[in-house]
Amino acid sequence: MKHIEKDQWIRYVHDKLPEEARRLYDEHLYDCDECLELYLHIIESTDSLPEISAAKPLAEAIMAQLSRLPEQEAVPSGVRAFGDQGDRGGYVNENQRQQPFYKQTVFHYFFAAAMTMLLVSSGVFQSLANYVENIQQEIFSCKDSSITSQLLERAFSEKTIRKKEAE
Repeated sequence: MKHIEKDQWIRYVHDKLPEEARRLYDEHLYDCDECLELYLHIIESTDSLPEISAAKPLAEAIMAQLSRLPEQEAVPSGVRAFGDQGDRGGYVNENQRQQPFYKQTVFHYFFAAAMTMLLVSSGVFQSLANYVENIQQEIFSCKDSSITSQLLERAFSEKTIRKKEAE
């Protein structure tokens, strides 16, 4: 793959290449990691990027279209302005206003806190901790020795040695 030189990338960044060359360079960036890295380095080191030639007319056209929209259409659907109700300003989702109290997040936090306090005061967590501790003690106390150690004990126990001496 043929790489594009640094001075060509500088011309690309400053928009001084013909449209056909820019299209080829765009395609090359998709395929070549080395050139992409060089391109990004040039962008980072460049103090100013080229300005968009039609920026001001574009902004004016967008603002003109926004001014022609009715007030209600400028706000997304399902959202109403605070100012409509005499509030301070901003937007509120209408679905949040119509939820019953038991579906609100604050209610769930208070309910969880109350249940936690009830369980702590009744000792449920303490009995649960004792239960787990008892189970752990049972597991560790009935720890069997490995099969290898059992075989070694049988092979070298006093009874086995005396039987072999008697034979």
